[in-house]
Amino acid sequence: MKRPFVAACAGFVLLAAGLAATAQDRAISPDLSRVADGKGWKVAGRKASAFSADGKKGIRFDKQPGQGVAWLEDIEFADGTIELDVKGEDKPQQSFVGVAFRVVDEKTHDATYFRPFSFKTADAARKVRGVQYGSHPQFPWQKLRQDRPGTYEKAINPVPDPDGSTPASWFRSARSACSWTPGRSRAW
Repeated sequence: MKRPFVAACAGFVLLAAGLAATAQDRAISPDLSRVADGKGWKVAGRKASAFSADGKKGIRFDKQPGQGVAWLEDIEFADGTIELDVKGEDKPQQSFVGVAFRVVDEKTHDATYFRPFSFKTADAARKVRGVQYGSHPQFPWQKLRQDRPGTYEKAINPVPDPDGSTPASWFRSARSACSWTPGRSRAW
C-alpha cells in the first residue's frame, strides 16, 4: 500500500535541504523551504520556520510538548530509500530528530528518530538508545522496548557531534522504507 512520504518527525528538528527520497527509480528532492509556508506540506503539532546554517538550508520546528510531524502532500511513496541531513541538540529529552514514513496522519505512521543527547552519554542504558524505531499507534517505542528490548533501538556509531552548534553536528541518515528489517537504517 502506498502512503504519503513524510519529511520529519520530532520534538525539535533541523533538516537540511539535502532531504531526498528514491522510490520506484525516481528521485524526489522536496523543497524544504516550502514547509514553513505550508505549500505542499502538512505540519501537525509544531510551527515550522526556515533557516540557514553551516551553508545548509533547512527547517526548524518549535519546541512544544508532544510529537510533531511534517509531511509532503500529494506524494506517494511505497518502497525506496529516504535520505536526509539532520542536526539536533545535546539537550536530554528535548531533541528528537528523524523521519517518518508510511504515513496515514500525524498519529498513524512509522518513524525512525535519533536522540542526539544520547550519542555521547556515559550512561550505557541511554547510549544504546541513540536511534529508535516505532510504528504508531500500535507499536510505539515504549511497547517495542518492553516486548523486544534492544531490537528497535541501537547506539550510533560513528558518533556525530551532538552539540548542535558546529558544522560537525550535521549527520546524514538513510532509511530504507520497504518491508522493514531491524538495523536497516544508516547514519553517517
